[in-house]
Order: sequence, then structure tokens, then C-alpha cells
Amino acid sequence: MEMPKSIQRIYWLGEQILLGIKLQLLFLIGFLAGGIILGFFPALTATMKILLRRFSEPARDNPRQNQLNPLWHEYWTYYRHVFWQVNGISAMTVAVTAIIVLDFAVNRLYLKSAVIQFVLVVLSVLGLLFWIYLYPVYNRYQLTFWQYFRQTAIIALSNIRYSLATFAALSGATAIFTLFPALLTLAIVPLYLTPIVWFIYQACAHVEMKVNYAGGGDPQ
Repeated sequence: MEMPKSIQRIYWLGEQILLGIKLQLLFLIGFLAGGIILGFFPALTATMKILLRRFSEPARDNPRQNQLNPLWHEYWTYYRHVFWQVNGISAMTVAVTAIIVLDFAVNRLYLKSAVIQFVLVVLSVLGLLFWIYLYPVYNRYQLTFWQYFRQTAIIALSNIRYSLATFAALSGATAIFTLFPALLTLAIVPLYLTPIVWFIYQACAHVEMKVNYAGGGDPQ
């Protein structure tokens, strides 16, 4: 006898929450295993990769893959595979971000130009957008080192509505954490990373559909 849809939804929601808690644990392990500084971005990327796989290839046919042991194997294999390339891409992005922050400081202390300030604010918003899209795009496509920067910019600037939806979801998650700070210990991965990966997965699929419709193949 088939379960009522309401019970199925509750069961599905419980599975997603449990998956999020497991991924948060794996993220912390990867973060520490990489020596904190070098571990953060590969751990973030591997966590997002698991979420992306679950969105694009649901685990209905193999529910065991969300159990901790196979989940750990899947996570750790990908973590080690992308470790150095992700750190290289992240180092480049951190360097550009640091230059923008330095320019803010120089303008505030010495130049005091409203025009430069406006340009830097625009660059900061674009930079934040780039950061949000970078790792889901990295997980979605197999590209060369420099192509990831171009692909991220294309996807981010082609999908403003998905970007706005992502910002709205992150604002909602921040509000929840402000009201219930204890959730930070259990729910930071499901509440922050899940909407990011979901909306950017939709953004990538939207661009791919348009490119394929135009007869251009994959947007790489």
C-alpha cells in the first residue's frame, strides 16, 4: 500500500535534513583535514558536489548512498580529486577580492572619490555574485583552469532572477540563524548551501537549455 503524499513529503524532508547534518559533519572533517586554510574551499566544493548530485540524480534507486559510509567515500574521493585545483582557483579569486578591499581603503583614506566608491561597490556586488556561483559551476562542468572564471561569469550574469532568488534565500537563512543561533551547529550547510546549489543548478540548466535550443551545444 502506497503511503499518502503528505507522509511521503514529511519523510523526504526528514531525509534531506539528515543528509544536511551528515554533510555538515563531512565539511568539518574536510576543513580540518586540509589544515583549515587549504581545507576550507575543497571541503566547500565537495559538499556542494554531493548536493548537486542529489538534485540532478536523486538517490531513490540507491538510498544506501546517503548512509554515512558510502557518503563519506563519495565525499572524500572528490575532495582529494579537486583539492589543488580548487585551492588554485580560490587563491586567484581571493587575490582579486583583496585588491578590491584594498582599493576601498585607499579611496576612503586618500582619494575620497564618490565615483570610485560607486565603481567599487558595483565591483563588490559582482564579486559576491561570482563567489556564490563559482563552486556550483565548478562542480557542474569539466573545464580548464581559466575557463572556470569565464563560465562562472557567463552563468552569473545570464540569470539575474536566479541570483535574486539565491540572495533572498540566503537572507532568509541569515534571519533564521539570527533568531535561532543554536542552529548554526547543525543546519548551516542545509540552510545556506542547499539553496545556493539548487538555484544555481537551475540557472545552469536554463543556460544549457537556451544554448542547446540555439544549436550551440554545451555552454563551455
